Amino acid sequence: ALLRAARISLTRAAQQGDLLLIVDEAHDLDILSATLVYQLALTRAARMVVTARADAAPPAIAALWTDGLLDRIDLEPPTGATTAAEVDEFLAELPGPARAVVEFLSILEPLTLDDLNVLAGDGAVSQAEELGAAETRVRNHDDQRPVVYTAHPLFAVRARAALGADGIRRRRTELVKLLAQHPAEHLSDRLRLASLALDCDAPQPVEEVTEAAQQALRLGDLLLAERLARAAVDQSGGLDARLVLGQALGWQGRGREAGAVLAAVNPAALSESELMAWAVPRAANQFFMLGEPEKATAFLQTTRSRLTDPAARAVLDGLSATFAMNAGNLQRAM
Repeated sequence: ALLRAARISLTRAAQQGDLLLIVDEAHDLDILSATLVYQLALTRAARMVVTARADAAPPAIAALWTDGLLDRIDLEPPTGATTAAEVDEFLAELPGPARAVVEFLSILEPLTLDDLNVLAGDGAVSQAEELGAAETRVRNHDDQRPVVYTAHPLFAVRARAALGADGIRRRRTELVKLLAQHPAEHLSDRLRLASLALDCDAPQPVEEVTEAAQQALRLGDLLLAERLARAAVDQSGGLDARLVLGQALGWQGRGREAGAVLAAVNPAALSESELMAWAVPRAANQFFMLGEPEKATAFLQTTRSRLTDPAARAVLDGLSATFAMNAGNLQRAM
């Protein structure tokens, strides 16, 4: 429904005149947004310019050129650097503050000018700009705060390579500690911080990681939901985290893994509400993903016998009816 509404809105805009749609840094798009861009290109509702890192683009964006919907134009790095070795040499010759700016941007881009001044020191961004390593822009029409980008995406790629695993973790930790002090205005900010905090020395509380995993699942970002939920399960083994992880795996078609995650729960230790929250996705995974209708139906009946709440029993009866309908047993479904 979300995709359809957005597509209709843009199609109507295109009908009112010649529409040019510009999508910058498309490699950072979520699954739904990337799918929308592909659908718009497929319908040719607008002329489009899409910028992306070819080595990091989601499948729907990469398909823009592999399916011949848009012409691919490869851009060379600025300042005459045309190879990784030349970029490495350029970065190695940067003064420490300017190089720190590029290193932080290689972890997360863009960053606000204020945050980079705290992280890399006053004057570091100006130095990086003067040397052609970074550039400052206004974020967007609604948010006039200046933000900083690397002057070319290859600078970030090579800076990360030079940092190595320990250096990346150190810079990531510094970033997480600073960003955690800011109020998260948007869900995307919370998800970005939660993702950053997974591989650093300043982890978030497990409740916040689980909540972020639930939100990622709600938005359809199954890979991020899996990463966050798995981290929460490893940290606590809690039921809420297991439920998110199980659903994220199941919705990716990885039913066996989802079943193993959910089977690790001890139902005897659950309250009735927890038992319901666990039983429904486990039974659905058994029926739809694993193709085990008899086991799924028997599991529901066993779970139902443990419930005393009529409303909870009605929910399981409804799911049993759904299973019967999908199995072709209409009389039982009715």
